[in-house]
Amino acid sequence: MDNVDRPIIIDQYYCDANYHCQNQTSAVEVKGVKFIGVRGTSIKPEAVKLACSTSVACTNILLDGIELKTIGGEKTVSYCLNAFGSANGQVIPKPCLN
Repeated sequence: MDNVDRPIIIDQYYCDANYHCQNQTSAVEVKGVKFIGVRGTSIKPEAVKLACSTSVACTNILLDGIELKTIGGEKTVSYCLNAFGSANGQVIPKPCLN
């Protein structure tokens, strides 16, 4: 991936508006998602966003062999909310899964 807005994303707060979206209490269950061998550059420092509902957490998420930097080569970061799983091998940015 090259020059991607957010290379890795699960966002149960997505809404088609210009304001902060509310928690999706009736969210669909997300589980068993695997991100393997994702490499490239992110437009934003937050290259990994896993924002899951407080009522239905994302579970069994796997990050394996991830290497994401910003376009300028700077470090990237991860953001997680109610995301549970594991990381294997080298994972950049540092994983935030619980």
